[in-house]
Amino acid sequence: MLAGEEIPDLFQRLAAEHPDTDDFVRAVSRYHRLEEARHLAFARMTLGEHYRDATWTDRFAVRWIVPIAIVTMFDAIVQPFVYSTVGLPPLRTWLRVRRQPARVALRQECVRAVLAALTDADVFQLGRVPLLWRHAAGVDRAGVPRDQPRQPGVAVVRTSAAQAARRVWATACVVGHPVQQAWAGALDVEDRLTATASTLWRLSAWIRA
Repeated sequence: MLAGEEIPDLFQRLAAEHPDTDDFVRAVSRYHRLEEARHLAFARMTLGEHYRDATWTDRFAVRWIVPIAIVTMFDAIVQPFVYSTVGLPPLRTWLRVRRQPARVALRQECVRAVLAALTDADVFQLGRVPLLWRHAAGVDRAGVPRDQPRQPGVAVVRTSAAQAARRVWATACVVGHPVQQAWAGALDVEDRLTATASTLWRLSAWIRA
């Protein structure tokens, strides 16, 4: 769902921002983006939860099939037979257009949006981005775009706010678990001491009688 929403969202954002777009088309694009924003937000928020409950086949698909599906969906937005209506060879023109640098950059932008959601949800770790995702998004193992200049000897480390919040929560859980165990142990000892004292009091009362 996330991939299917990101692609039209990108096209509609570009249409709404382009100065030559018809006013009606611009208004419809902005309205539709507002309507779909809640779908995108929901998909991004629940992605990690769904992945934790996913089967091995679903995880395999996310790693090896989804990047190919995103590229296919993006390329299918414009069908090859559109070009035959203006007298151009359909398949040959379609293949040439999909290799244009501007078209490739748009496709990679769509893939990067989905990849960012996956890394935010800890599905993938920066520094270990899978091979097909790297090719489809045009990024390296750390998720950094290949066309982004780097200073030699400087490692680029990206940590999103969502990742930082999850790591803080995980640390708190790790630290809090021993405390909870110690507290539960103390309560258990208190219960045992209370039961022992009650038994001794009853025994002494029985002896005195």
